[in-house]
Amino acid sequence: MDRRNSRHRSRYQKWGFFKIKLGLGWDGIIGVRDKAVSRDTLADALCPCLCAIPEFANYCIPLALEKLDSLLSMAKIDSLRLLKEGCNYFDASAYTKYASKIWSQIQKEIFSGADTEVKLECLSTLTIVMKKISQACDSSFRSVLSDISATVKGNFLPNSKITTSSEKKVIILNKLANFIKVYLNYHNKISFNDNEELESVYLLCLEATNEIEDDVRIAGFDSLSNLVDKLSINVRMILYERLHENLITPQENVIRIAMINCLKKFACVYQEEVKNVVLYKNKITDPIALDLYLNAFGAIAYIEYFKNVFIQTILNYTNDDIQLAIVAIKNLKISLEVKYVDSIFLKILLEEGIIPKLIDSVGAHIGTDEHTNYKLLKYFSTILKILIGTCDCETQNKIISYYLSKGNNIRERFSEMYVFLVDGLLTRSYISSFDPTIKSFLIKTSLLHKNDLVRDVAAQLLANLINKQVDDDDLNRYLDSVKEGCLQNINFNQSNVIITISWVTKALIMRNHIQANVWIELLDIENSGIHEFSSIGVNKLT
Repeated sequence: MDRRNSRHRSRYQKWGFFKIKLGLGWDGIIGVRDKAVSRDTLADALCPCLCAIPEFANYCIPLALEKLDSLLSMAKIDSLRLLKEGCNYFDASAYTKYASKIWSQIQKEIFSGADTEVKLECLSTLTIVMKKISQACDSSFRSVLSDISATVKGNFLPNSKITTSSEKKVIILNKLANFIKVYLNYHNKISFNDNEELESVYLLCLEATNEIEDDVRIAGFDSLSNLVDKLSINVRMILYERLHENLITPQENVIRIAMINCLKKFACVYQEEVKNVVLYKNKITDPIALDLYLNAFGAIAYIEYFKNVFIQTILNYTNDDIQLAIVAIKNLKISLEVKYVDSIFLKILLEEGIIPKLIDSVGAHIGTDEHTNYKLLKYFSTILKILIGTCDCETQNKIISYYLSKGNNIRERFSEMYVFLVDGLLTRSYISSFDPTIKSFLIKTSLLHKNDLVRDVAAQLLANLINKQVDDDDLNRYLDSVKEGCLQNINFNQSNVIITISWVTKALIMRNHIQANVWIELLDIENSGIHEFSSIGVNKLT
């Protein structure tokens, strides 16, 4: 027994460490009986001693690995912290020497269902140790990388001996990608040619994008995004083919977001490659697939290189059948709502004649299906509002004057389309004076139209134009026209009248206009009765 203890003691005396047996002090704190020294305090104090000089590495790292195999979580955490602390003092070669054992122990803890604290400490240790190993020579790095990638790939297989949850796959994949990035940043002259170890990691990330588990697929795309400037041309081409397929494939939103983020990263660096390999050259005939494609394409439309390509693609589809045209116009709207402040994007749109092309497209696709018509018209109006709202006053005047003069034919053939046209042109304009026939048309539409959407658009635009009136005489004439229309229609279009008066009243309140209270009284139709409403209108508004 004495000889065994002697051998055990001499092992630690080699580098200045003695086992200390701790008991409970009087106050319940673990420590020496007379002095309240906590276990953590003592462990924290010993850790720098064990890493005091580089020569301790050959004793310290094996000891940490031995203790990492303990059944006690506390011992595992101590050993992991010791491995991290050593990175500040030991040479990279020392960690390279034990890299396979370190990886074997850490991945076993991660995959074996260790408690959360141990698992987090493992991940933290893995990150720091990987950064340390990345400072070693290229041959050492390749050996370590080969070992790690082989282990990770094995755990991705369905018949893996270790029960690997998707969460653990994600953790290891992300750590591995970060390891590669750190190493390549440190050794920035490394060649991609004939580097099977690097290729194996990249292909592993690609393989993850096809996994069944959503979070593993997301990790695959995220890892490739993280390595965007590190991938070889061969790996990029494989990725582009996968992105090409995924662009028009319905999938969970979280996966699609990760895929689009990956596309954005590569589109920023490899514009020509993305254009030639990822984007579609042939016509997409399925509306759902086209919607997915244009949604993803719109995410890179802010990049200078792709702006004109995206706009041309949109314009090509606006002249197609109605379902494809609606999808194209909708995605132009979405893109403008995000990018409308971009003056270059706006300039390209206007130079390409987007307004007349939209007018022609919408006019050509107006049909008998009201639901489809109004969906198309709402997109049309929103696009016009965004375009007009980004122009200066002079440009607005030119655009509005030109297209309102051309709008008479539209008003005669498609009165609903004309409502949405003037709504798109005038709502965000700076202009305060308009053709009286437009106001008359809007009053008539808001009071008589049977469709609620068209009625509401006309009534809201009426209120908008009231707010823009500068001249009081013009405003009073405008209000007289609305009042007259309301009085004429109160007996048989009461709901439309109430909606119209509500919007006019709101506009007057916002202006703090003297007639606001009078119009508020007009809203109390249910209590005052229709005949009394008419008398209020005549007595107070004439």
